[in-house]
Amino acid sequence: MKAEISVVILTKNEGRNLDKCLFYLDKQTLKPLEIIVVDAKSSDNTIDVARAYSAKIIVEEKPGGFGYARNLGIKHSKGQIILFLDADIFLLNPETLENAFRKLKKYEADVLLARVRFPNTVLGFYLSKCFGDKLGVNWGEYTPHNRFMLVKKNALYDVGLYDESFRFGGEDLDLLYKFHLAGKKVVYDPEIEVFHNAGYTIDEWRKKAYRDGFTAAKFKRKYGIENGLITSKFYPFLASLYAGWYGLRKLGIKGLKLFLYNYMLAKIRKKGYLDGLREKWDVK
Repeated sequence: MKAEISVVILTKNEGRNLDKCLFYLDKQTLKPLEIIVVDAKSSDNTIDVARAYSAKIIVEEKPGGFGYARNLGIKHSKGQIILFLDADIFLLNPETLENAFRKLKKYEADVLLARVRFPNTVLGFYLSKCFGDKLGVNWGEYTPHNRFMLVKKNALYDVGLYDESFRFGGEDLDLLYKFHLAGKKVVYDPEIEVFHNAGYTIDEWRKKAYRDGFTAAKFKRKYGIENGLITSKFYPFLASLYAGWYGLRKLGIKGLKLFLYNYMLAKIRKKGYLDGLREKWDVK
């Protein structure tokens, strides 16, 4: 069965993840109309992997960042519904897309968000807990940083697509807040579950913490939420510090456990692809 769904995936040197991502996407009971890979000039085998799964490949003409790349995918899409995936998101259940599409129609929603699961290493539990057990239909009832987003295309154009000034992340947070301001119906359904194959190395997590801090502060400056940060030429450095402070303030001692989780996960990944997964989230 096919649906008018265009899948948009951003990549840069994501061959290892993309192969798994597209493998599970290919096993879905509901087949998307097309898969669009927007690539930032990868130097590994990403393009070869995309071609092996007959994906439409769009190579970025300029280093425009995440917001620009997602808009590029939208503009090249044919479907009336867009599924935004990251290359490291795996739809382990073959009925995930079919169930998500059914729920989108059932709720008469503009956007459907999924619960994101992390590896069952010692502290992946805390990351998974960011995604609640209850159905969320209002801003604040769902986690705005989502790696699986099923969206009606007309809703995207109604809010002006992604803000391309969000170059290093946070573009999803900004888009969801624009949906909220525009009165669009966003539904978070914890019954739709996907697996996030989180970073491989400590350096990846360090860079992610920097990006998260930078974009969180940018979001606060844009909308005035929590008064934002002091603007100065040292803003990127302050934003990076803010990421650590924010995690400590929100998680307390668990913030230290979160760092330990990152460290342990990185060590596990050196032993072999996806080692350390357990039980339900074990990927064979």
